[in-house]
Parts: sequence; C-alpha cells; structure tokens
Amino acid sequence: MIQANFMKKMALIAAFSMALFLTACKKEKETVQTRDLVLTEKEKKKVQDENAFSLYLLKQVHAARPTDGNLFISPLSVGMAMAMTSNGANGSTLTQIREMMRMNSLTENELDAYYKKLIEELPRLDPKVNFSIANSIWYAKQYSFQTSFLNQNQQAYHARIAALDFNTPESVQQINTWVNESTNGKIDKIVEERDPNAVAYLINALYFNAPWKNKFDPALTSELDFKVSNSQVVKVPFMGSNHMPLKAMSDGEVTVYELPYAHQKYSMVIVLPSQNQDLFSFINSLDGQKWSEWMSALKEANLYFQLPKLKFSYELDFKPLFQLMGMDLPFKPGADFSRMSTQLNLMISTIKHKTFLEVDEKGTEAAAVTSVGMTYTATPSPVRIDRPFVFAIREMETGLLLFTGAVKNPVLTK
Repeated sequence: MIQANFMKKMALIAAFSMALFLTACKKEKETVQTRDLVLTEKEKKKVQDENAFSLYLLKQVHAARPTDGNLFISPLSVGMAMAMTSNGANGSTLTQIREMMRMNSLTENELDAYYKKLIEELPRLDPKVNFSIANSIWYAKQYSFQTSFLNQNQQAYHARIAALDFNTPESVQQINTWVNESTNGKIDKIVEERDPNAVAYLINALYFNAPWKNKFDPALTSELDFKVSNSQVVKVPFMGSNHMPLKAMSDGEVTVYELPYAHQKYSMVIVLPSQNQDLFSFINSLDGQKWSEWMSALKEANLYFQLPKLKFSYELDFKPLFQLMGMDLPFKPGADFSRMSTQLNLMISTIKHKTFLEVDEKGTEAAAVTSVGMTYTATPSPVRIDRPFVFAIREMETGLLLFTGAVKNPVLTK
C-alpha cells in the first residue's frame, strides 16, 4: 500500500514536471516565433525595382565621391522619405520624382500601402532583431499645409506631425532630439543649424540591431593585414570563426557570402570582386540582374571565416547627385508642391542622408536618417509705380510717339 502511494506520488510529480517542461518549451517557442513578409505580386515587382535602384544609387554615389573612404547608404530610408515628399508634389515635379525613384510600378495609393506594410511588418519578422522605422514631418506653424497631405503621410507612414516655430533654436533641437531617439543615439542630428528659409522637414529614420545566427569567437579576433591597394596595406582587427555556417557562391568574376542574423529573416551579403578587378570598375558594373543571379546561386557552406570589424559613419546631400541623375524640377523655383501647400511656392532645398554602421563578433548595428528639407520660392517684390512719372504711347515697329504725358496725382480726373 505504501509502495503504491509512493508510485502514485512519483507519477504525479513526473506528470507535473512534464507539464512544466512543455509549458517552458511552449513559452520559449512563443518568444522566438518569426513571421514572413507577405507581398502581392505588384509589391514583389516593386522590390525588384527598388533593388535595381539601390545598386544604381550605390554606383552613382561612389562615382560622385570617389575617395578611399567607406560608403554606406540606406536606399530604403531615401525611398521612404521621397515617397512622403511625392505625396505633396504635382504635375511634372511629381512625374520626375516617381520616374527617378522607380515608383511607377505602383499607383500612389499602392505605394503608400506598400511602405505602410514595410513599416508595420519589417520590425516584427524576427523578435531577436531590433528594427524600427520612424517618419516625421515638421513644418513652420505660421504657414498653412494641406490637411490631406499631412493626413495621408500620418496614416500611411505613421508620420509624427508637428508644427514648429522655425525662428527659434528650440525647433532645431526638437527635430534632432527625435532623430537621436529614433536611431538609438547613433545619429544625433540631421539639422545642423536654423535655416531662416526652411518651412518643412520630412524625415525618415531607421535603426537596425541584429545578432549573428552564428556568432564569431572573440578569442579568434586578431590584427591582420587588409590590402587597401597594391601599394597600401593596413592592420585591421579581424573576427574569426573555425566553423561558420553560411551561404556562398563563386563564378570567377565574384565571390559572394551570405551571413544570416538571428532566425534568418535578415542577412549580410558580402560581395568580393576577383583579385584583378578594382572596386571602382566593379561597382560600376553592378546591376539588378547580376544581383538576382548571384542570390539564386548561393549554396550552403561551412567555412573557416574571417571578417574585419567595422565601425564608421557616413553622410551626404543627395540634392546635387539627384540633379545629375535627371531629377531637377523639385529643386527649382517653380516646382509644383501644391498638394503640400497652396500658400507657399515650395521646392526641395536639401536631401540630407546620414548613416552609422558597427559590425562586431555579436552582430550588426546600423542606423540611417534621410531628411528632405523644403523651402519656399520667394515671390518677387512687386514693382510699384508710387511717385510721379512720365509716360508715352508709341507705335512699336517704328518707335513713333503717339502720346506723351506725366502723372503727378492719379486721383485727379482732370
């Protein structure tokens, strides 16, 4: 009887323990639950267009600033900021923006829905990846901006809308505080100083922090040579892994490696040109078709892998580059942003872009901010004939004077 009771108690304990184990497993499973980004066929086509534009933009930025320095841009941030701006554009100005930014595969409503989906879904794909997307519109409170424009961007882009007094230094501080908070302190400001002609800033901010799926071993990090050129070699801390599961492909022209983050919803793709090809000519040869072929050819591999640790920031103004690329109307007096404001003759003054990148043994942290600054085209001061004047009426072909006169007081009728 005692033994039977003992066995019964043990069975209850075992059942209870199993229940606890299954509950713990269930909770663990719930905490690592991932999601898929589900796109329509038209949205998938937009992704292809955006990828092609991303490589084209990289090519143009590199060609415009051929230095020995690093380069890091976020086409997604630029695209989202310009999409918000396009919602206030009209006529030929809108046409130029949509054509250069490869927006024409989607209608305006479809484009808004596409970016809204990215804003809401990308941060939720992997619970181990901290990815945030924030948008904001700051406009001078003394001017009237179209309610439909503000509402459209607030609804589709979850944009924070704020009316500020741009005549005060506090307005710059408020914008930069938002930028700093939205990038987790990695980019502290986008507006350097108060612009007396500024009437609005449309800003996108991205923050990305992801651990590697397969981390590097800190004990294997060591100083090794990095060949900058045939004549320059520098010592760089390289991270290492004796057995790094990744994807790879090589075709003689290029070698590609893909390192996944966390639960393989995001990855870093490393593209290494052949030994005899310089980086400038290689970047100049990039296009969307090549990229798609490389991605399709990736195969599973397990390698002894070494990668330089990285930490740098980058910034540029896209305005002169976009002008060279053929989008000039939005930057000129006469630009049509009537859907943004009918009170002001608006044009884009700057498209400032800042990024931050850090790659270490644990993972990758990155941030980007794109700010589209709007200013007004000053309406010319009227020429006012407000003092006595002489006048004449003439025949224009010959210059023959038909009448002459002088006005001393316009009120007098005689």
